Amino acid sequence: MQWLLKIRQDDGGWTVPIQTNYFDGKTMYRLTGSYAEPVEPDRTQRFSHLGTDMVLRAFAAHPAYCKSPEARYAGELLKSRFFKPDVYSSYKAARYWTRFVHWWPNLLTAMESLARLGFTADDPDIQKGLQWFFEHRKEDGLWDLEYGRKDVPQGKNYAQERAWLSLRICRLIKQYAE
Repeated sequence: MQWLLKIRQDDGGWTVPIQTNYFDGKTMYRLTGSYAEPVEPDRTQRFSHLGTDMVLRAFAAHPAYCKSPEARYAGELLKSRFFKPDVYSSYKAARYWTRFVHWWPNLLTAMESLARLGFTADDPDIQKGLQWFFEHRKEDGLWDLEYGRKDVPQGKNYAQERAWLSLRICRLIKQYAE
């Protein structure tokens, strides 16, 4: 946790360090395709909501660090970016907020962490997120795995994944209602 606090961006959020250096394609391929020393982030660059969401999951799960002012501040940054494009290219499209693949950051993962960090339903950004879930529930009472695309692939486990996603969303709504 201390290491995560040490590698924050100057604005208080986090990013994927390699993205802040704007390497050309050949250098990026070399750095990601074979052994290379870790790249230090340019901390003067803006935070990424993708990176900040991933790091805040760890803070939200920790009994002491979830109450830290640094986590609270990063939570403020994260929720201010709901439904906006990320500043870095790998996750730039705003539609990624509503792409509910289990491991990638999205509106659900962000709001789950923010609830554990102490953000409540009376916060305007949290209300905006909750409202999105209320407005996008389907007639069968469930939510889809992805929004913002016309051709969402539906693999063999689609129905089961959709049910598990909907359970998580219901738990989130209940958590904010308490």
